[in-house]
Amino acid sequence: GEAQNPGPRRAHFVPRNPLNLQAVSLVEPATGAIQHRVWNCFEVWLQASLSPTARAEAFLCPSLVVLLLEKYGLHLYSSGKGLYELRHLLVVAQQRYPWLKAHMAPAWQVVSRWEVLQPVRHRTPLHFSLFKAMVSLALAKRWFRWAATVSLGFYGIARISEVLKAKRMDLLLPSDQFGLDFPAAFLKVRNPKTKRRGRGRVQHLKIQDPMILRFLETVFASLDPTLSLFPLSAASFRSRWEKLLDELFIPAGTRPTPASIRGGGCILAYQQGEDISNLMWRMRVSNQSTLEHYLQEMAADSVMNRLPEMSTCKVKTAALLFPLLMEHSVS
Repeated sequence: GEAQNPGPRRAHFVPRNPLNLQAVSLVEPATGAIQHRVWNCFEVWLQASLSPTARAEAFLCPSLVVLLLEKYGLHLYSSGKGLYELRHLLVVAQQRYPWLKAHMAPAWQVVSRWEVLQPVRHRTPLHFSLFKAMVSLALAKRWFRWAATVSLGFYGIARISEVLKAKRMDLLLPSDQFGLDFPAAFLKVRNPKTKRRGRGRVQHLKIQDPMILRFLETVFASLDPTLSLFPLSAASFRSRWEKLLDELFIPAGTRPTPASIRGGGCILAYQQGEDISNLMWRMRVSNQSTLEHYLQEMAADSVMNRLPEMSTCKVKTAALLFPLLMEHSVS
């Protein structure tokens, strides 16, 4: 009886196939495709450089493999390829041949030298004034769900792809919590990019701006739980993005992309006094130095200073209408 066998019941052992464990991929499919491609390119280069016997014997000597990786890195640089290809190649080499890791320093030094000659260029963040101008035009066109989607990404400091994939059931509004005792909205991110980096398989965004909360309530509260927040495709979202930039006369060379929404939200929060640790939590990142470098480089930069006078005038005028059009949308 229970007195003779206290505690929880013992779990029954169910045999498991170890091949299932070995088949689990530790990278996303898109990353795996890149890694497969760069490794194939490396093998093609080896075939053109070495005989079959030399190729087979090369991988018996770690220092020789690293030397070949160095030489291939120089080949990539001289051929105008991207630094990301070399980075991926070195990671794949370490994954396929773990015994190489202790010898890889010379190959990674090629990456460091490349970065000195061609420093990493961060995406230009979406300036707050340009965000307000674009949302103002979208509201004037009655693109309410487009405007709400951009606002979720900007104030939630989210990757826009995360918002475009979200459904109404993923969004928790103040009204969903039976009142305004919780003046915040939360968006569940079901398949986050950083799920394999110790940040959780399910994550969330938090929005607290009162005006944006009222706007989100107006646009999304009555949606069926199974409907997407943005009803069209990612291509349609980008098409409307470009149309608004056209109407603001933003030149092609200085145009931000939808990927700049997250950076714009980050810069705004920092300029409003949010501390680094809280920004890391909201952005769901773990590397503080990376965020610090980004803020040091981009917080004092502004695409607005590089716009023609006509573009600047249109952006300023449309941005001034932002609070008025927002209030009109929620009334």
